Amino acid sequence: MSRLFQESLLTFATRGLLALVGLAAGAIVARALGPALQGGYSLAVLCVLVASMLFNIGLGPANVYFGARQPEHLPRLAGNALVSGLLLGGLAALVLLLLTMLPAFCAYLDAAGIPPHWLRWMALVLPLSIVGFQFRDLVRGSGDIVRYNLLMLLPACLVLCGVLVLVLGAGWRLGGVLVAWCFAECFSAVVAVRLGVWGCRGRLATDARLFRETLRYGLRLHPGTVAQFLNYRLDVFLVAYFRSPAEVGLYVVATGLAEKLYELPVSLWTVLLYRNARHETDTAAQVSAAVFRLMLVILAVLCGVFAALAYPVIRFLYGSSFLGAVAVAWVLLPGIWLYGAGKILGVHLMATGRPGRDAAAAGFSLAITVLLDLLLIPRYGIMGAALASSIAYGAAAVFLLGMFLRTTGMTPREVLLVRRSDWKALATAVRAPFRREAPQR
Repeated sequence: MSRLFQESLLTFATRGLLALVGLAAGAIVARALGPALQGGYSLAVLCVLVASMLFNIGLGPANVYFGARQPEHLPRLAGNALVSGLLLGGLAALVLLLLTMLPAFCAYLDAAGIPPHWLRWMALVLPLSIVGFQFRDLVRGSGDIVRYNLLMLLPACLVLCGVLVLVLGAGWRLGGVLVAWCFAECFSAVVAVRLGVWGCRGRLATDARLFRETLRYGLRLHPGTVAQFLNYRLDVFLVAYFRSPAEVGLYVVATGLAEKLYELPVSLWTVLLYRNARHETDTAAQVSAAVFRLMLVILAVLCGVFAALAYPVIRFLYGSSFLGAVAVAWVLLPGIWLYGAGKILGVHLMATGRPGRDAAAAGFSLAITVLLDLLLIPRYGIMGAALASSIAYGAAAVFLLGMFLRTTGMTPREVLLVRRSDWKALATAVRAPFRREAPQR
């Protein structure tokens, strides 16, 4: 388990740097655009991300699963990813372009402050975006966590550079931010393909039988991926529909900051999916339970620190016009604490060939999100959206815990009570990078 923690800490360090770069870019964008235009920009990017997620059909995580279990398949997985990514991305772009021609959808975009023609240009990045997403997961499936982390960091760095040049330098405001985002998506996708091909030593092939296997696995996982994504982002669309663009901007800032607390558990999810797929089920269950126990404690501490710092941080980074996001972020914290830890158990179910269980948890949570959003957002605005999300996240965590206990046969006491050995393994992983090898005689 020490190796798991070491790789996770490396991933966490990268994601911590990613968070800092994202905060810097977000602060510049927010101050340049203000709450209303910030809401419009966030909604435009979200439209493209939804299209990308819907048409990826679970092939990214499927490539991680099959690449980890059968490394000899990586060249064929890469060839399949290139072909399927371009085809699915082209279809996603076509659907989004057709949507922007519907009068009702254009009216929705105009009300949110998004020129429809900007979204049409952004749709053209989808083929490269989906290919890049699949190749990033191929790099992770090969076990190359270092290069995977670099690929995750690259888009944020490119967005920051683009914002500095186009927004601060050229004064393009909303147009400059959107161009910077599109360039970052395209360039990082090209780099992901290059690294993925390098990892296969330049040997690409296609394999229809293997594609059918990855597609079956991905389609079992995809409903949960869609539900989970909508759990995170459906409320943004509903806030834009029921309330003003300025409230969308405040809500996006609040959720973006609060979700930075996911960086540590996401680092563990990243490594666990690969590691557990390569180990026996019983061993994987013990490791996942230990990580879950530690995450409950560590995330509780981080949530407390965040609650204390939210006001000064938002005032410093975004300005006084965004202080309405502070209370919203506070309301999100209980759900983020529970789901951040609970998702560890969901990743275990995915890695041991049970993606449908994780999908069921996401679907259960989405149903709660939709119901509560429709009840609370029209009356309470972004505070209602935050409360709905927090409750739904907590419900998903409880659901995943129940599924984990049922499939592993472990007791609640075994899963929930932190042990001395857990802290010892974590301490060993933290000390390992600083330990010097004994000199050879």
